[in-house]
Amino acid sequence: MIRIFEPNLNGNTRLYLNQCLDENWISSQGRFVAQFEKHMARNTLGNAVSTSNGTVALHLALLALGVKKNDEVIVPNITFGATLNAILYIGAIPVIVDVDEQTWNINLEKVKAVLNDRTKAIITVCLFGNPSGIEAVTKLAKEKKIYCIVDAAQAVGAKIFNRDIGNWGDAVTYSYFGNKVITTGEGGGIIFNSSKIADKARVLRDHGMAPGRRYHHEVVGYNYRMTNLQAAVGVAQYEIIDILLAKRLITLQFYQSELQHHDISFQHIEPDCFSSNWVVAIRVTPHIRERIEKNFAASSIEYRRCFEPMNIQPAFEACRKQNNYDLSACLYKELLLLPAHPNLSESDLKKVTRNIKQSMKIE
Repeated sequence: MIRIFEPNLNGNTRLYLNQCLDENWISSQGRFVAQFEKHMARNTLGNAVSTSNGTVALHLALLALGVKKNDEVIVPNITFGATLNAILYIGAIPVIVDVDEQTWNINLEKVKAVLNDRTKAIITVCLFGNPSGIEAVTKLAKEKKIYCIVDAAQAVGAKIFNRDIGNWGDAVTYSYFGNKVITTGEGGGIIFNSSKIADKARVLRDHGMAPGRRYHHEVVGYNYRMTNLQAAVGVAQYEIIDILLAKRLITLQFYQSELQHHDISFQHIEPDCFSSNWVVAIRVTPHIRERIEKNFAASSIEYRRCFEPMNIQPAFEACRKQNNYDLSACLYKELLLLPAHPNLSESDLKKVTRNIKQSMKIE
């Protein structure tokens, strides 16, 4: 079976986990947590806060930035449900907008159309690891004096103008789930552009306890901490992230080279952007996609379809919506996600592309 997602746990993973066990530090107070946050902060604004997973990273970022009940937060229609769930935890209102035709990230003109005096923030999602369009969104947010949160759950290691994704927006949230670019099993994190807001997030993350004064709760807080075991895996992952990203880029380039055909299109990555290539998505007609899926299933190749658009999800039915989401509807019917993890061999990639070509009768 060629898996669509598969972690690469090479490097010092076993060594660091054994050190946790030998030192008897397995929960959130161990030394690897601080080391992990240093890795997170590398080449960024430097205010790193680790969390127990990517969803609570979004929730914590919204709380720390001061988003409150009935505030509106603009989100793209193509994302994972955690993006909207985190907004609803607070009682704020997700405002769903359609995505861009080329990049498949949030559509800036659609964002402008729904801005009003209740808008508190925009969450822009780096779909499949692609940071295209984020510069324009952060610029608009600054002009309108609202917050910009970059949901980089799929985009650890992505860059804009050769600057790490952690340098963009007021908060950048990460996921380190087992299927992500690098993993801690579960786990997440946030980079804030303000040290003051980062400090607020740390208090909220640690049960609302005052720094240096244990069991004194100044605010209602949460237990959103990363464990030392998670962090140990994460440190080992960060040590090899450049190798893992390079392998993912080679995979993208292989697919693009082998699948040059007028009936296949790829996600557009702007020239000044570097995608983490969490997956590689191709856009084909629904009929062709069905043929590829059938061949993949027969050849033990795992695949996925695009996320189901947020505007048709029962859980988000009450969210304020625009008039149409035509592009999102098309992408849902036409996108096919291909394996891109760094464990793939050249023969694996050839098998994937051969199946696609056979499905499309391409020689």
